[in-house]
Amino acid sequence: MYERTLERGEFVSYAIVGTYARAVSCCQNFLHEDEELVPCAAIMRRHRHDAGYGSYPNCLSALVVESGLDQETLDRKMSELFSLDSLMANSDRHTGNFGLIRDCRTLAYKGFAPFFDCGCSLWCDRRSLVSPSDYDYRPRPFVGSPSEGPWRRARPVSDYDWAPDEKALLDWEDEAVEILAANPLMPRERLDAVRAGIDSNIRNFGLHLDDDSHE
Repeated sequence: MYERTLERGEFVSYAIVGTYARAVSCCQNFLHEDEELVPCAAIMRRHRHDAGYGSYPNCLSALVVESGLDQETLDRKMSELFSLDSLMANSDRHTGNFGLIRDCRTLAYKGFAPFFDCGCSLWCDRRSLVSPSDYDYRPRPFVGSPSEGPWRRARPVSDYDWAPDEKALLDWEDEAVEILAANPLMPRERLDAVRAGIDSNIRNFGLHLDDDSHE
């Protein structure tokens, strides 16, 4: 999904290394030797007494105030991150696994960190995907209840100029299922259920973009 919608350098590529019995997911270090990642959680803690602490506007404001970076740019990156998470059903986008890149020597902020750590996606922690409720998950980090749904997390975002078009999403479910099918123990029923879930997420994403309530 990242390859379909983002430019190289805007996301971290992962690879499975090893054998089936001892396989691990690995990636290259996306930081240079004079750079560091400052997680959003660390920045938000400095603003824990601000109004609306823990909300999307509070988070965006904290990032802008701390970094001096352009608000529109940060809002766009957050829009990309959380929307793609929702498409992929990523349930683990807590404030510790996204943030800003900072120069270790000057302490000047350089930009939004490449998107990383999206492994808890496509309902990987669910035993079965039989009923509609099996597809529910706790959307993070700005919404606390599963009943609120993953799409509400993206509602405060205002910049959707980047949004993937139909061409970018075309046959994505086929590609995802093909990748998952490399696991010899993955049941066909599971693959079909994941495909159905992806189709549903793509439809919901389109409805979300058409909904004036996010503006």
